[in-house]
Amino acid sequence: MASVNNWLTFSLSHKSFLNIPNHNWVVGGGDCCNWTGVECDALSYPYRAVSKIDLLAVRLGFSQKWYPNASLFGQFKELKELDLSYNGIAGWVNPQDIWHLQNVQWLNLDDNNLNDESIAELIVPWIHNLTSLFELYLGWNNLKEIRWISNITSLSSLHLSNTQIKDFSDLCQLQDLQELDLSKNSMKGNIDTCLKNLCQLQDLQELDLSKNSMKGNIDTCLKSLYSLEFLDLSSNQLDGAFPFSTFANLSNISFIDLSNNDRLEVETESPSSKQLCTQQT
Repeated sequence: MASVNNWLTFSLSHKSFLNIPNHNWVVGGGDCCNWTGVECDALSYPYRAVSKIDLLAVRLGFSQKWYPNASLFGQFKELKELDLSYNGIAGWVNPQDIWHLQNVQWLNLDDNNLNDESIAELIVPWIHNLTSLFELYLGWNNLKEIRWISNITSLSSLHLSNTQIKDFSDLCQLQDLQELDLSKNSMKGNIDTCLKNLCQLQDLQELDLSKNSMKGNIDTCLKSLYSLEFLDLSSNQLDGAFPFSTFANLSNISFIDLSNNDRLEVETESPSSKQLCTQQT
């Protein structure tokens, strides 16, 4: 642990290296496990290893784009969770210094200024070591190309809200997906084709396709998603008749939103089924 702290003493004494305004991390050493935003694994041996770094919105209110130095995070070989969301990140310094980390399970880069190039620069060369990554948040960034995500086969939760994604067919290769958020994107075309792809994901529990521009009829293949708990298809351009009985055998379903699809007619068979369905006319 001493060697890690010595390295941090040097790096944190150079504010341009970390570039977090008014950070309260201790310059000069000390137990980094006591710093704000840092958590350590109490059970790790022979020292308390840093397992989580939470820098959510540490630069909130600053207009300048941030280019964090990945060398800082790359020193923590036991790191499992990294949250850099809401920080105006536009790129990286020394991204290669994080590629060797093998234990990251949770990565949040939501709401930054990232684009396809800056995301790929950090993550694509890292994929072969991201074999434990279960949750990935990339929403509210300027992304269009996401084919590389299909190579992170360990993913169970993927959040891509409010990007510029138009095609997500490659995501159907992620057979362990349980949560998928593709809301507020630029997806158009027939939802029937879309759902036929997604119905291959038999472990899917939460699906959010709301606030897109998809058209057509809702495919009844949803009835095969026996693990489904949450479904939001609201605010699209869906039409035709859809039998609510499609969900009859989905015993885990607790939330369904089909609202703001003016031409969609939901066919219900009992008053009780209407209580589950949010549908505005």
